[in-house]
Amino acid sequence: MNHKPTLLFAGAVTLSLLSYVAYHHLSANDNNEAQFTPATGVSTQPALSAEHHHDKLLSQKVLNNQLPATSANLDEDQMAMPDEDNPYATEAVKAQLMQIADMYEEASRYPASSQPITSKEDLKRFLPPEESATEMPFPLENSATPVVLSVKLAKRQVFEGQPVEISVALKNLPASPTVSARATITAMDGTTLWETPLDEVAAANSKASFTGKIDTDSGVAKNWPPEMQVLVTVDVDEHRLISSVPLRFNPPSALLTDVESPLQSEAYLKIPLRFSVQNPGYFFISANLFSASTGEPVAHLEGQGRMNHPKERLFLDAHATALQVSGDEGPYILKNVSITRAAEDNEDYDLAGMSIQDEWPIDGFHFDSYDKTPYVDELAQERTEFLRKLGQL
Repeated sequence: MNHKPTLLFAGAVTLSLLSYVAYHHLSANDNNEAQFTPATGVSTQPALSAEHHHDKLLSQKVLNNQLPATSANLDEDQMAMPDEDNPYATEAVKAQLMQIADMYEEASRYPASSQPITSKEDLKRFLPPEESATEMPFPLENSATPVVLSVKLAKRQVFEGQPVEISVALKNLPASPTVSARATITAMDGTTLWETPLDEVAAANSKASFTGKIDTDSGVAKNWPPEMQVLVTVDVDEHRLISSVPLRFNPPSALLTDVESPLQSEAYLKIPLRFSVQNPGYFFISANLFSASTGEPVAHLEGQGRMNHPKERLFLDAHATALQVSGDEGPYILKNVSITRAAEDNEDYDLAGMSIQDEWPIDGFHFDSYDKTPYVDELAQERTEFLRKLGQL
């Protein structure tokens, strides 16, 4: 019996598990701040602080299989399973760990809160989620091709007063079908909060599309919770298709009302942000800096701090080494602003804030005016050394 496929699969699983364990070993002693997940709004504790963003990005790359393949040039003996005495013994595992160490060392050249963006692909990792969408096939009786149902919300996060905009598309419909659609907003426990029929806007060539809009300023959203589902039900002749997408809804926890002129301080471009705070608490801020002349992404910035008063100020600090990767001294444009108030101990959800405008102009400074001392993260150096030692066992 040939066990090679099993060994290869087990070896791949082992690599991912070892990487995951190594990551958690590196950050286990640092998890002492509240965690927030802007994409879902779920708050859990204990968690990673913003200072350990390197670890978060590294673990995401490992678990999403973004590391370069290492097994292609290894023979069968090198791909064998690790022995019980030394789980790091195989060449594949060693190579994987050394690659992780290289990636970690590269990311640690810059502060966790000021990371260069080197490409449009790289930018995708730093974009806050906008749409909420899903696509699913539904096999129908006596139909060779499944009907494909796509559901999309224009915005995953809707603020009080903004409409919930729903789009539905179907393809591979049978000939001359009778099709109708409706949307139901439900709480996470299944309670129906609002229901509305959707308007058919097009139907031709085995395709159909529907749209709908719910105005949240009409009073219908008065008692909506922060986290919900939009359930879409489509009837195709006698067949019923059901799909759902998540929806976040709340009054803004804070409003970004102004971005003041930046300051140059030692090796940092410090960007002051002015907020009107509706819900005091601890906030996490992120945004992306773009070149005003070329439109290319330059750096991803993060900041955090407690805001307890109606008028507050936080900073985003761009390190000169991160700015210099692009070679662009400015001016810049600040975009993709994400504002999240972390849930307190007695609260269930993080609450999003919003910026009153999509883009903010940012002046730059000549690179020669910044302090030339290289950025050093001693803790990151220790972690890199730990990974390299694992790769040399």
